Amino acid sequence: MGKIIVGEKAGFCFGVERALNIALESRKKHNLPVYILGSLIHNPRVVADLESQGIKTISDLQTIEGGGVLLIRSHGAGPQIFARAEQLGLKVIDATCPFVKQEQNLAKGLLRDGYQVMVVGDAQHPEVQAVVESVSNQAIVVNPSTLDALSKIRFSPKVGIVCQTTQNQEKLKLVVGMLLPLVKELKVYNTICNATRERQAETYDLARKAALLLVVGGKNSANTCKLAEIGSSLIPTYHIESIDEIKPQWLEGKNLIGVTAGASTPQEQISEVVDWLKLNLAGGIDMEENQIKSEQLTEEVNKIEASEPAVENGEMRLDQEIPLLEEGSIVEGIIVAVGDDEVAVNVGGKSDLEIPLRELTAEKISSAREV
Repeated sequence: MGKIIVGEKAGFCFGVERALNIALESRKKHNLPVYILGSLIHNPRVVADLESQGIKTISDLQTIEGGGVLLIRSHGAGPQIFARAEQLGLKVIDATCPFVKQEQNLAKGLLRDGYQVMVVGDAQHPEVQAVVESVSNQAIVVNPSTLDALSKIRFSPKVGIVCQTTQNQEKLKLVVGMLLPLVKELKVYNTICNATRERQAETYDLARKAALLLVVGGKNSANTCKLAEIGSSLIPTYHIESIDEIKPQWLEGKNLIGVTAGASTPQEQISEVVDWLKLNLAGGIDMEENQIKSEQLTEEVNKIEASEPAVENGEMRLDQEIPLLEEGSIVEGIIVAVGDDEVAVNVGGKSDLEIPLRELTAEKISSAREV
């Protein structure tokens, strides 16, 4: 009997959901045109939906006439964008993902401490460009897909690394391993987002179980492309944006089909694919869906600074590590996301602890939001 397995982590991460909520709230709150410099998220369907609600995507600030609101997308932007928007009299609302903002601040701190800054990622990705611009373009970008270039770079004695939040964990390890013999001192901040790490690990697991994997999301979405890359390394994998791209012959003889999606893919887009599979395969294969509830965490970051490196006397402390946790330990943390079934708490650096509902309180409650 055939089955469909849908990844639990498929769909919006809290940073993307936060950016969308900010965009929609900005449109309601301000009686002004709302503009986004570049796509808010890398999903054509979502971008089109925002356009239909009066939130316009632009490629150049100079196209804005008569003022308005400029929304900084989740990928972030360099300081010159903020300065130029101010010169044009635009109201700026920053929807940068807190994890991306943290990556920028870590890069600034490395530069201040005399490290040659290296960003592991795609030089053409807006997040990476924003990080480089945040350190006045004094950073080297290394793409894990073209590591031959490492041997041609003249490194400083001290090198500090940050990483595009949607990069592949294994590729970051590869870069670090190759760089170790080339420098005297190496400081590495694994700024890959927790949601990215979890989604990639889950995709490996799906690919080991399934006979075929469908990855749903924008073709220009870096994190979605990474999932397709992971799947393709193990089983036949197809990266699709809509059900129109699915070819029935892909599914012939496949008794277990995995479905996952990137962080910029809305739930309804995932559901359309699952519904198509159930409808179109019902005649040939008795489909039995293995339903797994998708992660729908609501972003609760009230103070972005709380989840970023501490600042003392104007100097950023870059030695923050995860506290040593033992049974009975009491530590301070920042709640970064609240869902029905769990609460995510940041306890230092980039690490979040997920507290399940059953461990949250002794009281009988049906949702973590009731606490």
